[in-house]
Amino acid sequence: MEQNYFITSSESNHYYSNPISAFQKTILDIVKNPESFDVSTVFSKTQNYVKNVIEHRRSGETPDTYKVRVFAELLTRSKHDNPSTGTSTEQDLHLHDLVLYAREAAESGYLEKARRLYLRLIILTESVDPAYWILYGAFCARDGDLDAALVCARRAVALDGHDRFSLFAHAAALMTANTDHYDELETLLDSLASAHPRFSEGHSLAAIHYHRMVMRNRADRSLSLAMRFADDGRDDEPDDGADRVLRIGLAAVWEPITGGGDVDPAVKCAVLLCRLELVDLAATCLRCFAATRADPYHYMMAVTHYRREEYQASADHLDSMVCRRSSHDGDGGLWTLLAAHVDYGAGHLREAMIRYIELSLVPDQARYGLAYSRVAGHFAATRRYAEAADAYHRACAAIPVPALMIKLATCLVALDRYAEAERLLVSAVAADGTYEGDGWHQLAMLYAITGNAEMADVCRRRVAELGTSPRSLAENSPDFRKCHTL
Repeated sequence: MEQNYFITSSESNHYYSNPISAFQKTILDIVKNPESFDVSTVFSKTQNYVKNVIEHRRSGETPDTYKVRVFAELLTRSKHDNPSTGTSTEQDLHLHDLVLYAREAAESGYLEKARRLYLRLIILTESVDPAYWILYGAFCARDGDLDAALVCARRAVALDGHDRFSLFAHAAALMTANTDHYDELETLLDSLASAHPRFSEGHSLAAIHYHRMVMRNRADRSLSLAMRFADDGRDDEPDDGADRVLRIGLAAVWEPITGGGDVDPAVKCAVLLCRLELVDLAATCLRCFAATRADPYHYMMAVTHYRREEYQASADHLDSMVCRRSSHDGDGGLWTLLAAHVDYGAGHLREAMIRYIELSLVPDQARYGLAYSRVAGHFAATRRYAEAADAYHRACAAIPVPALMIKLATCLVALDRYAEAERLLVSAVAADGTYEGDGWHQLAMLYAITGNAEMADVCRRRVAELGTSPRSLAENSPDFRKCHTL
């Protein structure tokens, strides 16, 4: 479950493991005598890194300040914080991880942290990849900022005027924002149909527009084309670019039910609109054009209501489905997962926990990551730390993000498993030390518990540098507070 994070050699592009405990005595020696410390206490490649990459104590820098800087740089100068030093595969994995971090932060209610992570993705891709503008636009739409979502979609089209997801996102954002830019919308829909004539979702989106404009013939023609090409790519394999990026981490929240048989173009379009967080438009598409009121229709309607916090309406659609109440295989597991989220959102916490616990008994299911996390939070809040640690292990395996690693570490501390907790916390801050102030805070508490006052002080100062409250962020999260009300 634990990931291995690395520190780069100053001599080459090779990577070496980061055993932070090996640095602790060395850091203290540096503080006592920074100009002539004996670097033989650590292995040779790390010697060169400390000597050449981290400069000596600056003029006017106190020993404590220098100690903080050395310790922080040893952790944050990892390959995960500098993807340009690695291969293209390593860079892709880094970006994938950041999308997971952002998705988990948003689902846990840390919207500002999620926003910073999404913007970080745009910066890391040098603002030229339309996929990450579309992804950030989806976050803005979910946060209710449709103007920002529209700006992101326009930026994506400006970067690649032929990309079908950029054109689709731009047109859909215009339709959702209820602007008067009808000429712009018509141009986008025409460009989408011309450049991607077999793109079923594009034709369905055009049908929605023409239906709204009471242009029945054009709406019927667009719907006919959508139905004609709906079976294209029915294996549902993600394309490159925005399609792939938009799917990362979604299995932890919801996943579209296929239902078998013919593909309904309205459902297919609604799935993409939900990935873009344009749920009002998705609901319109389903109501106007869904061929049948079968399980895929009810499931996607349940998703749209869930995203709008209309929990009773979501539950009604779930109750209308034939495929229900089975966590072990097929679409029924997705029904249980969404039903649990709906109960949780509605404040029916006991019912939600029953469903989550049922899901947590299913091993090795990545799509149940959020279920594992919420079960773990429930166990932790009731001081059942061994059970909480087991559930957090599963959650981290499904969604390997620093926030969950930190929560697992706090349970391990409660079980007196300090060495394991330290490894997890170091991995968490090494993976994302810029934002994980809670990881530094938990490290400070761990070192204080184990009598390492010097390192506890280093971590506290790092928390202060990040501007993070010393109070555990986990205790202030919506999930934590809800668990205490059970």
